[in-house]
Amino acid sequence: MFCVTVRYLIFLHFLLKTICRLLRKSDKPLQQIVKRLVELENLSIAKEKREFSLSVCIFRGEHANGPLTAGLHCNSIKQYKKLLVGPWLLTCKIPDSCVYLNDMTVICLENFVKTKDGSLLIGQQFRPKSDFYLYPIRSSCYNIYSISQLSDRLEAWSLQSFKIKAIKLPIPTRPGSFAVFPLYFENHN
Repeated sequence: MFCVTVRYLIFLHFLLKTICRLLRKSDKPLQQIVKRLVELENLSIAKEKREFSLSVCIFRGEHANGPLTAGLHCNSIKQYKKLLVGPWLLTCKIPDSCVYLNDMTVICLENFVKTKDGSLLIGQQFRPKSDFYLYPIRSSCYNIYSISQLSDRLEAWSLQSFKIKAIKLPIPTRPGSFAVFPLYFENHN
């Protein structure tokens, strides 16, 4: 009997501690608990959606207009206007043309190319990038940057270097500058 009571108290303590962590203030506790549980469920679903494979890519809108980097010849490649990769639709037009690479380089896409050796992203790199905000924590901790200038050079990156789609928004207080944010989840249907 004593053992059952101790186990009950341990469970009750765990349950109360868990419930207290879900509460932010004393007002409307039941609504807060339900809201936090829904948030936790959405977070776990979002984590599942985040995983995707670069081997399953769908190229759309074949064209022959370029632009191409030096060394790529039109007769040995196929060019495309759109690329569906994981949950993201990438295009060569704003707002769907900004992406992060694995090294967190931010590029603006100009073309998608398939060669016999693999697939390439053609675009220009944003330089320099800096923190969009510093307080209460540096924005770079969340991969959010302030960018202002595209490089003059057109470059090619392997599709394997693609990390995540991004969105760039103008910063009204800094003419010519943009804030760039990673788009972790997006529904393209």
